[in-house]
Amino acid sequence: MKRPILVFSSVLWLLGGAFAATALAAPAPCPVNPVRMGVEPGEAIQVLAPVMDQIGDLISKRLGCPVKVLITENYT
Repeated sequence: MKRPILVFSSVLWLLGGAFAATALAAPAPCPVNPVRMGVEPGEAIQVLAPVMDQIGDLISKRLGCPVKVLITENYT
């Protein structure tokens, strides 16, 4: 009866260590240049730009890397 409990607790201990090592791993470094986020103009640029800039800022904070929002003026 003690052997299955020992095996089960050992497996849990190993899995816990694996998850802890993953959680403590260093985040991936930022690229040398800023992350570029391209946006197609589905709305007027005057309406779209402030919203996309806010989204770019949120992504930048989440990634810890600079994000540059690029809004094209047409689909070509």
